[in-house]
Amino acid sequence: MKKLFTIFIVGASTICLAQHSVFELIDYGLNNSLEIKRAIIDKTNSSARLKNSYFDPSPNGTISIGKNKSYDLEDNTFDSESSSLSISKSVSLDDPTYFNIRSNEISNQNSVISFEDNKKQIATNIFLKYVNVLQDNDNLQIAKENADILRRTYEISLINFENGNISNYELQNAELNLLNQEIQIDEYENRLKESRHELFTYINMADDNEELLIPEISMEIPKIENYENNKLKILANNIKNSALHLRQQRLKLFPMPSININYSYGTTTDIIDFDTYDDNLSVGINVSYNIFDIPNIRNNYLISQREFEYEKMSYEIEEYDNRINIDFTLEKLRALQKSYKLQERKLALPKENYAKAEKQYELGLINLNELETSRVNLFSAQVSKKNKYYEFLKKQEELNLLISDKILGRY
Repeated sequence: MKKLFTIFIVGASTICLAQHSVFELIDYGLNNSLEIKRAIIDKTNSSARLKNSYFDPSPNGTISIGKNKSYDLEDNTFDSESSSLSISKSVSLDDPTYFNIRSNEISNQNSVISFEDNKKQIATNIFLKYVNVLQDNDNLQIAKENADILRRTYEISLINFENGNISNYELQNAELNLLNQEIQIDEYENRLKESRHELFTYINMADDNEELLIPEISMEIPKIENYENNKLKILANNIKNSALHLRQQRLKLFPMPSININYSYGTTTDIIDFDTYDDNLSVGINVSYNIFDIPNIRNNYLISQREFEYEKMSYEIEEYDNRINIDFTLEKLRALQKSYKLQERKLALPKENYAKAEKQYELGLINLNELETSRVNLFSAQVSKKNKYYEFLKKQEELNLLISDKILGRY
């Protein structure tokens, strides 16, 4: 999924010398995330286990050198020395070393995928909280702008009241509207503090009250054809691992042939004299079957069979849910995109209408209620347009997470 991530523009609040970008905060959050650090440990250990398993097929080899002194009841001493090299290897159809290697390879793949998925999830969470701060900040700025409008309206009402053009009741309503807006500003300020607290607490960073830059992201809806969801890849690997275990249990249902190879080279006389060394090589082929363990073998096979079916069903459920969520998110994005464009076109009308209404109120041509209706329409259009934009940004990255694409084109 391609997306243009172009420039940063300054928000509506007062310009500060120091500002935070979304990339800066995501990088900080990822570097300080305990979940990421834990995932790194898991990935490192999984890689180490895989490397260890590659040595499991090696033959067993031992070297021993010894010198002994023994005594009998008559205090006679007997000296003996020995030296030996022995190498042995046993191979069977259900050799656990092969299955262990394959299982560790799959587990290592899952740990890498899980690590990347954790990064995407945390980056998305930070971005969503970041956008919440921007949204609350913009709503606060719009509320303050409306307070300035209501303050100007009150001043006009006061002049009209002194000139006898309006009643005291209408003047009090103008003052009440201003007070209500100031209460709303206080609520927006508290909401902004809460959203900033959630953001900076999540990334383990002290909030220095610096301004957050608004990322300008193209409001495009991508065409999704082929994608690889990380959770589905992990579940697919779980199916492979379960199938591997099922194959191992199936082999145990039959008599098990094995080949044993042993080689030894050593002496029990003079360890320095290599002429005394003898070597011996033996190769054995065996077929064995534990007749008293047949019920356990069969039960273990049936358990593995059910686990294999369970993993396949888990994949199918996740695949279905993922597809439904993608379709729903795409539908939501289309609705938000359409609504944003309509709000953008609609916003020009309330601005023009309010400018006319304010002039008419100043001239006494309309009453306060008519002016307030015009202002509410303007306020609602401003907030709605901003909210649609930010909701679109959030849904866009939620879609990236669903298809395991890069978050903001980077993570």
